[in-house]
Amino acid sequence: MQFAVLFSSSQTVGKGVATDVSVADCAFETPLTLKQGDTLKLELYAKSGRPPIVVEKAVIRSIRKGIVGVQFTEVSENDKARLHRFVGDLIGLPIAPVPQSSSPAR
Repeated sequence: MQFAVLFSSSQTVGKGVATDVSVADCAFETPLTLKQGDTLKLELYAKSGRPPIVVEKAVIRSIRKGIVGVQFTEVSENDKARLHRFVGDLIGLPIAPVPQSSSPAR
């Protein structure tokens, strides 16, 4: 499974190829130099002919040999549902997003 990833930050804009994806994070290859701890906006072109899944904020957690690992920290509810469906299709199981609660559980 590989697909295009576009990313941007306040300092850079670039593209890469996703090598791994889950509902919480992904890894992608890029020739650009990025820094661990930086925040990126991602566009995941997971399905051909479909709009990208947009991750508003992702934090770079690791960089090894040109592969960047990011953790998703801000994704709209719509894109989160699309990401869950995409990952569920990849593994052959439905994955339902966990609803966000606006108040603490009692």
